[in-house]
Amino acid sequence: MTLSPRLLRALEDLLGPGRVVSGPDDVARYLRASAVGVTEAAFTAVARPRSVDDLAGIAAVAARHRVPLALRGAGTGPRRPARRGRAPVGRVAVDVRGVSGVIEVGRGRIAVLPGTVLRAADEAARGTGQELAVLPATRDVATASGFVSGGAGGLGSASHGELADGNVLAVELLTVEEEPRLIRLEGEEVAAVLGARGASGILTRIELRLVPARGYTAFCGVFTTFDACCRFGWDVVESGLGARMVSLHGDPSDSLPTSASDLCPDGPVALVWIDSSAVDELLALAARHGGLLMSWPDDDTRLPYSHHHLWPSGSRKPPSWVRAEYAAGERERFLAQVRASSGRPSGVYLSHLELQRTRQGGVRCLGFPPVTEPGPRPLDELRTVCASYGMTLITGDPADTPASTSLRRATDPHNLLSAPPTR
Repeated sequence: MTLSPRLLRALEDLLGPGRVVSGPDDVARYLRASAVGVTEAAFTAVARPRSVDDLAGIAAVAARHRVPLALRGAGTGPRRPARRGRAPVGRVAVDVRGVSGVIEVGRGRIAVLPGTVLRAADEAARGTGQELAVLPATRDVATASGFVSGGAGGLGSASHGELADGNVLAVELLTVEEEPRLIRLEGEEVAAVLGARGASGILTRIELRLVPARGYTAFCGVFTTFDACCRFGWDVVESGLGARMVSLHGDPSDSLPTSASDLCPDGPVALVWIDSSAVDELLALAARHGGLLMSWPDDDTRLPYSHHHLWPSGSRKPPSWVRAEYAAGERERFLAQVRASSGRPSGVYLSHLELQRTRQGGVRCLGFPPVTEPGPRPLDELRTVCASYGMTLITGDPADTPASTSLRRATDPHNLLSAPPTR
């Protein structure tokens, strides 16, 4: 499918000169230059809106011409191992980064436009003595709409859980119809949008939870065994010391980016970003588990939270986005799962763990095993391995809940938002 000259003219008339990129070479060049992640070849044009009104106009044009849209942010989201059908050829990529800015900051919440870079949102919050409860490790480039549509947890999850744990307070979105409507979702209604990969309307406003700002100090904890490392990590989160990140690595050379693994000693390590006022307690906790804490640079390239696909570690192929969930809230069962997988062929793939605090105050642990080969077989094999340890494999596909299905039907009656966004 190619885009008609009439459609391109409609987009150019709407957005103005230079705001529509068309032609395979120009589109490929634009995407390579502007996206962090791997781009897809199915785009025929790129629309570059600068306002919510522009987004509404694009939605109306797409509905009239029945042209598929794909919402794009910074491209930091990893590729998915499975897709629900093939993405349509001839779709228009909508680069939302031009629709950015902080709308307002209030007590416990910040409202931003969809293309707002999360670092900018966090800085605006810090100007009021607050910070984002959760934000991705790629916060220097990731957009608010991309994080909500394709993300889950991140920095802050060790104290405040994932996005779904009440950290997205409200969203507003446009329907893709000849006359687009604006829909607002609040509280539990927001769940229908989280992780929907842009299939539930065009986000125009995102309201994120803020918490009191803290100062943080980064440490690398070195342990003699991975079991001791995991015990320490669990206790850090459970103790509520104000950790922004607790990242455990059985073999740093395999699961960390080169910039970080080169700084690590051999053996299991825990990377912890902790409230600076709790450093003494953290040191004592590490000593209790036989660990030694070293200071650690707290820049983005050395504070990983998943995102393997952005890490330049030797010749490893970039893995897809899958998560293995260990026993939540059950410390001894979690540790038994760690021991069961250690020393097995699959053990190396389950030796990178991220620990989170649940909404109920418990501990949740996620592993990030890579799936480097295409097709369903490697994913099925990994699912079987995880099941043998009592773990659940999460692939990142949008959830088919009654609420999400209903919202997709209401916001996209012509089924034009089938392509996943990237942050």
